[in-house]
Amino acid sequence: MSEGNAQSVIAPIDGDLADLYRRVATDHTRIEVELPDGDGQCVIISKDELQGLERALEILADGEGMKAACDSLNRLCELWRQQIEQQSNGSGVPQ
Repeated sequence: MSEGNAQSVIAPIDGDLADLYRRVATDHTRIEVELPDGDGQCVIISKDELQGLERALEILADGEGMKAACDSLNRLCELWRQQIEQQSNGSGVPQ
């Protein structure tokens, strides 16, 4: 978990809360929570999804890491383009 974030553990859970837990943890459903007056909006996501988002932010925040990821994608795209070109025998249409 990111530094500075508070973590709360609610236990035991039952009924509707247990159903929400199963939906989020198992099905990776996002649950939006809003108070009746419209204040206090939040989203409940799975721990896996949170960790994935945090990892993506780390990559995006790291300029060198982001450049390396872009370079890798560009190399893959070029290899794919070359493969399609070879399959099409220069006609532009894969055979």
